[in-house]
This record gives sequence, structure tokens and C-alpha cells, in this order.
Amino acid sequence: MNNVTPNLWRFHVLPAGIILILLSACDGGIFGTGDSTTIDATGPISNEGPPGATPDNSMTPEAPGSNETDPADTSSQSMFQNLLTGGDNNQPLITVVNASSNRINATVADQSTPLFDTPVTTGSISNTVTLSTDTRALQIFSTEPSSTSVTFEPLDLAASSITTFIARDSVSLMSTTELGVIALRTLRIAPDETVAHVRVIQANMLGNIDRATTFTLVPQGVNPGSNEVQFTDVSASITPSDDYTSVNAGTYVLTDTLARFTPVPITVIAGEMYTIILIDTVSPVAVLQNDSAAAGQ
Repeated sequence: MNNVTPNLWRFHVLPAGIILILLSACDGGIFGTGDSTTIDATGPISNEGPPGATPDNSMTPEAPGSNETDPADTSSQSMFQNLLTGGDNNQPLITVVNASSNRINATVADQSTPLFDTPVTTGSISNTVTLSTDTRALQIFSTEPSSTSVTFEPLDLAASSITTFIARDSVSLMSTTELGVIALRTLRIAPDETVAHVRVIQANMLGNIDRATTFTLVPQGVNPGSNEVQFTDVSASITPSDDYTSVNAGTYVLTDTLARFTPVPITVIAGEMYTIILIDTVSPVAVLQNDSAAAGQ
């Protein structure tokens, strides 16, 4: 497997929860002209989330099945397809974010060698690795216990695709011994370089509270953005959307209507793609990762 250059980290202490921010840099200025429109990262089929969940008005690809797997046993299997052009790469790229309480690794079909030389620890993000287009199965597993796993099979990844897998403790069982994985089709090249593009994913409950809520980017700081941007109906138990929302470049703070954490400073730059992942499984910090190398830019 070919490892892309390891990611860079920055840390900011927070009083509650964790926020991991995945970024992809493209050329762009400090100020954009976006109007908070949604960039469809997937396809023209509605996604209403798991049974009992509030519809999140997201768009899902034509591949059947949810983009989240939460096993009811020590292992689970789900199909996944990513035919989206995420960057200018010529082989599928994947990254694993570990929001679970255990160390994580992964293997592909017919190979026993783990994708990562060392397991991905709780609250961290793996290197980006390259898969072949003929890879038909991917297993993400907890190394403690090693029997807990999620397998994506059949797996269909286009050559130019980029996928982010978020490993977490199972939300449906609320058990730290069970593993769930969210699979996100990821864009690294901005469809509009005059604005930033942002999505918010809640991987875990925050402060033992989980219900559909709104996270808001509020203009604040040295170069405040021109308007507030809301991300509605976000919850750990609702199937997340792959889509991005356009945001004017500038400085903001991310707030939670349930006030589960202190507002977090966020800076977004025109022409960059951002995924903000909220987790609550390690000491409260905020990790900032620049994934521009993953797009081959």
C-alpha cells in the first residue's frame, strides 16, 4: 500500500467534547462570496436516515444501503460505493478517523497485513492510503478486542474517489465493546473556489446528550465572515449527509444550541473543503488536519 504524506496536527483545549477538523487546501483568497448553498457530493436520491430518525434532507448516491454501519454483534457487513470524483488522484484514497474508545486498524480482502503500520489511536486520524480499484472488501476492526469489526463488502471505489471512514462506538447499543463506522464520500477539490465548503458530522454523543440539534458558524474574530451558517438536524443517531455547505471565507466560532461545549474558533479559507467531526471519546481537544496532500494538489 502507498501511504500519502502523514497529516499535520494542531491542538486546542476545549472544556467538553472533541472536534476534529479535516481540511483540503486549494488556492483561494481570504474573502468569498458564498450564500450558504449546499454542494451535492453524492447524487439525486433522498436519504431519510435510519428508522425513527428525523430526515436530514441530505442526498445519497445511487448505491443502496446506508453510509453507516452499527453492528449488533462483534462483526457487521455492509456494502459501500463511492464513484464520486473527489480529487485528481488516479487510485482510490481512504482515511480512517478513530472516534471510538479502542485502537483501530484495517485490512483489505485476501490480505492479512494491516493497512496501517500502527493502530489508529482514539481521537486520531490515520495517514491517507491508496487502494486499488479492484479492491472489493475493506474490514475496519478494533484491535482490542480484535474480534470487533465492520466489513464493507461489496466495495466499489472509483479511481478518483476519496473516502473518509469514521470508526466510533456503536450508537445504537451505546456499548464501548461494539464498533460502528460512518463512510463519507469526500471532496478535496472545491467546486467553487470563491467560497469555503463545510460539513459537520457528529460521531458520538456529547455530554451524554444526543438529540437533533443545530450547530452554527457565527462570524467572530479578526476577519469575521459575512453571515451565520447553520447546520440543522445534526445528531449522532441520524445518518449524516455527505454534502457540503458553502460558507464565506473568514473567522467564526462554532456553537451548539444545546451548549455542550464552549464555542470553538474556526477559520475557513475560500477554495478549501472542510469536515468538522464532533467526538467525545478522549480528553477534550480540537485537532486541525490539513488533507491537501490527499488530493494530489
